[in-house]
Amino acid sequence: MPFNKKLKTISCILLITVSLIGIKRINAKTVTLDTAADNYSIADSTLYFEDTEQEYTFDQVKKFSSEWEVHKNKAFKFGYTGSALWIKFTLNNPEKKSQNWFLEVDYAAIDSVKLYTPKESGEFEVKETGDGLPFQQREVYDRNFMFVLNLAPGDTTYYMRFATSGSLAFGLNLWSPKGIQYRSNTELPLYWMYYGIMIIMIFYNLYLFFSVRDISYIYYILYLLFWIFFELSLKGFAYQYLWPNWTWWANNCIPLLMSIITVVHALLIRAYLNLPQNFRIIDKFVIVLLLIPGILLAVYSLAGPYPKAIKIATLMSIVSSFIHLIVSVILSIRLYRPAYFYLLGMFASVIGVVVYALKAMGVLPTTTFTSWSTQIGSSLLVLLFSIGLADRINTMRKNVEILYKDKEENEKLAVEKAQFLEGIVITADSAITEFSHVSKELNEIITLFTTLSNDQAATSEEFSATFEELTAGTENIYLSTKEQEQEGKPSIQLIEQLEKDQKDMIDEALSVAGNISEITNTSTDTEE
Repeated sequence: MPFNKKLKTISCILLITVSLIGIKRINAKTVTLDTAADNYSIADSTLYFEDTEQEYTFDQVKKFSSEWEVHKNKAFKFGYTGSALWIKFTLNNPEKKSQNWFLEVDYAAIDSVKLYTPKESGEFEVKETGDGLPFQQREVYDRNFMFVLNLAPGDTTYYMRFATSGSLAFGLNLWSPKGIQYRSNTELPLYWMYYGIMIIMIFYNLYLFFSVRDISYIYYILYLLFWIFFELSLKGFAYQYLWPNWTWWANNCIPLLMSIITVVHALLIRAYLNLPQNFRIIDKFVIVLLLIPGILLAVYSLAGPYPKAIKIATLMSIVSSFIHLIVSVILSIRLYRPAYFYLLGMFASVIGVVVYALKAMGVLPTTTFTSWSTQIGSSLLVLLFSIGLADRINTMRKNVEILYKDKEENEKLAVEKAQFLEGIVITADSAITEFSHVSKELNEIITLFTTLSNDQAATSEEFSATFEELTAGTENIYLSTKEQEQEGKPSIQLIEQLEKDQKDMIDEALSVAGNISEITNTSTDTEE
């Protein structure tokens, strides 16, 4: 029947299509190794299976066929997932003898990494590493997870299992012995230069703090110090060199360091931009949105589950970066000079933090830029912020010079005023000396006049006494004359003569009395 023929045709087409899809899903490109090559990135040549419940064993997984999916990206970017990741890849050794290659997982913050290597017996050898195990158990002492592959001629298929409470975002690389040496010789110096610059900046700013006594430098030093620890932990150097046996700390320190950086960064921006004094509203927002949440997150990082803590810390880092950027933009618009350099540094830092956070979340692929974005951003931030601090010192120096110049002018004016006052004092002293001499002479004159007045007073008293005697004698004579008038006229003539003489004497006495009065008045005026 035509209908049955059509149905058979459609069924055949569907079967062929499904078969082709299945073949596409389970077949991945075999990596053929060239001895002249130094390294390969093999993430896009693998098959993967996401075990969402972490329930499958290796014996179950190696029997999978259609469950596998082809991974087409240059790096794995599953982000923060609770799944276990299984991968499968095949390497081809075209040589007739075995070759040694190094397999690298280029992200150091994975809890468990297992490699299943086939043996000649058909069984698989399991090699396990991760930051949940002591560093000394690693097959290769490297900051990243690395395995030695002894490749026999022909094809060899490997399996790997990844499980972590953090981010599953990493690249998978193959290195030849020569290539791994080249990688160490070129990569490590860059890291040590970066960390060396950071350490130099710590000591330099410590010196500046003791010179200018500005609390901003202490916060800046703490920010650099915790940032160095964060970078060392993120890149695997801290676990390799600082705490190789502290598995719990190595597995949980990253969200704690991120939260501490948030707190110190908030303190730094408050001190450097003088927010409490100049911009109180912005300062309150910084306290509420950054400082308090950062402290709470630090406590939660130690007490709470790591998966939630690292997710919150990563989100908090992005939010913190944008808040710092917004604050610096607002203050730059207000023409606040210290905010200019901070704005440029924060712009570079925000780009670095956001790019790395998006890589950790699986949004961006693992590339050289995304892997080094935090170092690039932090380097630019340190450089521009140091320039800002230097500009702040120069501004302070200029203000001090202006104050010193004003001080010199004020001192010069004060000296001139002091000289003028000294001249007045000298003149006043001379005048006082002259007045003293005059006063002395006046005292001598007063003494002389006082003596003369006393002498005149004594003379006046003598004349007064004489006048009183004369007046008494005259009265006696007058009375006698009156008595004798009755006795006879002969005596009248004598009396008239006596009266005449008496009158002359009285006139002379009055003249003397007037002279005495003038002398007395003169003495009184002299005393006054």
